[in-house]
Amino acid sequence: MFIMIACSILGIYLILDSGSYIMGSLFIIGGIYYAYKAFKKATITAPQIIINDKGIKTIQVNFKNWSEIKNEEVLIKNNGNHASAYLNFDFKEGFESLQIDDFDITPKDMENLLRTYRIRNKKNYS
Repeated sequence: MFIMIACSILGIYLILDSGSYIMGSLFIIGGIYYAYKAFKKATITAPQIIINDKGIKTIQVNFKNWSEIKNEEVLIKNNGNHASAYLNFDFKEGFESLQIDDFDITPKDMENLLRTYRIRNKKNYS
């Protein structure tokens, strides 16, 4: 959001005050691009993550059975003045790191869900 606003303001400044139409236009186009990306991300209506006793599916990774998933955890990463929560897990084909700050669940509750569904899977499919 900050990048979008900063690019747009800088672009307008360059066009109006310094007469640099090319650079100003490039910054405005950059601001529009970041606005489009933010709008596209904000309007996704599909579930970002599905967790159940059979496995996990995210917006980026197709469904993975619990037998394929290893090292699932919720991590808090500090980014200067801000901390972000991520759901991380490994699977055969790679690694998933999904930011969960905007979800309607706390990191602690997400950890509890992971643990609960992992245990249910072991009981049902062992």
